Amino acid sequence: MLRRLAFLVAGAALVVGACSSTPAAPALTDPKEILTKSVESLKDVKSFHLKAEVSGQIKLDLTGQGSAGGALDLQGTTAEGDVDIANKKAKVTFGAPALFGVTGELIQIGDDTYTKVSLLGDKYQKSTSDSGDVGKVAGDPQKAIQELRDFLNKPGIAPTKLADERCGDKDCYHVSLNLTEEQLGDSIGGALGASDAPTGSGTLDLWAQKDNLRPAKLAVVVDAGDMGKVTITITLTNYDAAVSISEPPADQVQTE
Repeated sequence: MLRRLAFLVAGAALVVGACSSTPAAPALTDPKEILTKSVESLKDVKSFHLKAEVSGQIKLDLTGQGSAGGALDLQGTTAEGDVDIANKKAKVTFGAPALFGVTGELIQIGDDTYTKVSLLGDKYQKSTSDSGDVGKVAGDPQKAIQELRDFLNKPGIAPTKLADERCGDKDCYHVSLNLTEEQLGDSIGGALGASDAPTGSGTLDLWAQKDNLRPAKLAVVVDAGDMGKVTITITLTNYDAAVSISEPPADQVQTE
């Protein structure tokens, strides 16, 4: 009996030793390499879940008179949903308490967009286009990847690697960039479209999962001087999970 137990212990030790002898991937130290590989990791992504949170204050001209009014507190402004890249679909709900408590939902099916905004009624408005922001992400990720890669190779882009952190149950690299107004517009506007780029200098921070380098979190801080300061934090989870997105029922879509 003791001999059998000894053989079992010895066998277990050999198995553990064989497994532990497999070298782990070397840790990355170059922040630009981390950013580049994190962007490249998106090329094979099939789907993901995103949650965006906005905080800070900004002065907006809500009256259309051409002058900024009082500062709006953007705390509580959120957007959350799923993007199915493989099938060119997306569904995102959003809310902005500071903007008259507006809520809404956006569904992207190929080139068709269904948008429902609480201030405009309880039905979806349908439009067809190949330039929608969510459609751009869901339909042409390679273009977005190339634009971001080109941005990282521009002169003057000098990211800094900060201490590694935990992102949920994952170990993450943390890379930060200080950006001028032009650089911030190029980095965010390249992904979302120039008309949507924020105005002002700021910082961009990326947390990338160490095991596969997929982005776990992105934080953008825009300092627009007297106009205010805004922080946008986007968390990405549930990579490649099954996603079910369909167009709304016909009776919930407003017709001309």
